Order: sequence, then structure tokens, then C-alpha cells
Amino acid sequence: MEKANTYYKSIDTLRGLAAMSVLFFHATQSFFPDGSWLKFLFSEGHLGVEVFFVITGFVIPYSIAHQRNYGYFRFLFMRFFRLFPAYWFSLFVIILVMQLPNIFSQNTDFQWNMNTENILLHIFMLNPYFNQPWFNTAYWSLAVEFQFYVLVGLIFPILLQNKLIYRLIFYCLFAISAFISTNIYCTFYAFLFLPGIAFALFQLQKISVKEFVLVVIACCVLLYFQRHEWTRPLVIALTIMLMFQNKLTYMGSKKISELSYGIYLLHIPMLYFIFPYASKIIYAPINTHILLLITCICTYLLAIFQYSFIEKPFILISKMIIKKTGLK
Repeated sequence: MEKANTYYKSIDTLRGLAAMSVLFFHATQSFFPDGSWLKFLFSEGHLGVEVFFVITGFVIPYSIAHQRNYGYFRFLFMRFFRLFPAYWFSLFVIILVMQLPNIFSQNTDFQWNMNTENILLHIFMLNPYFNQPWFNTAYWSLAVEFQFYVLVGLIFPILLQNKLIYRLIFYCLFAISAFISTNIYCTFYAFLFLPGIAFALFQLQKISVKEFVLVVIACCVLLYFQRHEWTRPLVIALTIMLMFQNKLTYMGSKKISELSYGIYLLHIPMLYFIFPYASKIIYAPINTHILLLITCICTYLLAIFQYSFIEKPFILISKMIIKKTGLK
């Protein structure tokens, strides 16, 4: 297999927009008053997570297909180092934020369930399997994504064999699992991942445009019957269309894409630090719109720190370990 040589600029743009839409959703729904135009505008901002799932459905299989001498355990090892170190840093940050009521001797409207058991479960994202809440509401999607890595790493090499029967079996089983599994498992989100997988197969010239379109349409229809709402199918269709065109871009989109994981992880602790405590720190009231701007700036700067000193170094470390151990 050869290395990938196609760069998808639209994915950079979509990642940035998805991360910022989730940030604005959490900020406006939690801290802005009813009737606010921003609260109304970003009332569906949580759908940025769906965009991330569609992108993951494409990017992970596409990268697998272009790896020389693909090895399942090496793949999982790389994904672990890509996902967990930054996650642990954000976990450290939010635990610090959770201690602020004690530091400021202030009661807040936000209740945290922090104990030793919950912290230990957080380390490996085991909370949903033990019915324990997340410290950061954004974490649930990371557990789902890692499950997807485990599944697609096993399945996708089989789908590359150009045999329709393999793909049909996978499509059907994955679709059925969406209706019988709960929302803590990646199979529940099959209709978000499948369009991305189909797009990867199409770009790799493993399936025809007809099969690609049929899979996307089927996913949109089945997702409507699963969730009984039209917004998510619309998001899938728009995301796939923008990925297919690969023309949507803006100044700085590549940089925002690099920081999108950090923005997604760190915006919750920044929100719960800045909105309750910024006014207390300067002893003066601050307009909510100004607080939102400060949150965006602080999240961006902290995401730069995380990317520069945690994400990039650990990616390099994982490559060095694989090179030295010969992990397959």
C-alpha cells in the first residue's frame, strides 16, 4: 500500500466548525438567558459531535488503507497515544476547576461528583460501563470513538478485499446493531460512522458511486427512524457533501483543525472557570458576551499548549516506541 497523497481541506474546516459549534452550544445553553439570540442560534450546536463521528468514519479507515504493512495492535497503540495523553491533560485541568469552590469559598450552581472511584474510572474512560457520570460532558464521545477504533481496525482490512458480500454483511450487521445497542456503544452511532466509511471506500475506488450514494441515503433514512428527528440526517448529508466537494476552507482552517481536539476537550473546564469566577477575580460584573469571548481566547491558548506540548510529543513518542519494538 502506498502512502496517502490526497489532502482534504474541507475536513480541516469541518473539524474547526464542529469544535466551535460544540463550544458555543455549551456556553449559550448553560450560561445565556432564555431569549438570547446566541442561545437560539447555537441550540443545535451539539450536532458538531455528529460531524466528528462522520469525519472519524472516513479518516480512520482511509488512513488504515494507506498504511504499509498494517498491524492491528500497532494501529491501536498509535490511536491510544493520539487520544489518551491529551484526554488525561484535560482531565487534570477539569479536576483543578472542580476544586475552585473550595479555593474561593463560594457555593456554585454546578455540582460535581468527584471521588476516588470516579477518578480511576475516568483514567481509561470506563464511566459509562459502571453507570458513573463524566466530569466533562464532552468525554462520552471519546469513549465511543475508541470503541470505533477497536472495531474498524479489525473489520476494515476485510472490507478492502473488493468483495460485495463482505460489505453487505458489514452494512447489515452494523445497521441492525444501531437499533439494539444502547448509546454508550459505538454501534448505536452506526448511521453516523457508516457514511464516512462508505466515503473512504469510494475515495479508495473500492465501491461505485451508486453504492456510496445508496449507503449514505440509507443511513439518513434509518437514522431518522432511529432518532425520530430530521436534524441529524441533514447534518450527515451536508457533511458528506462538503467532504466530497473538498472546497470549503477559510484562513486558518488548518490551524483550527489541529487544535480542534484540544478545543473540544478544554472548552468545558474553561467555561466552568471563567463564567462563575471571572467576575469574582476582578471584583466587577462582566457581560456574558465578553465572558464568551474570554472563554474562546483562553480555550484557544490552552489548546495550543496542549497540542504543542502533549499531542505532538506523544505522537512522536509512540512512533519511536513502534520503531524500536517492531510492534505489529
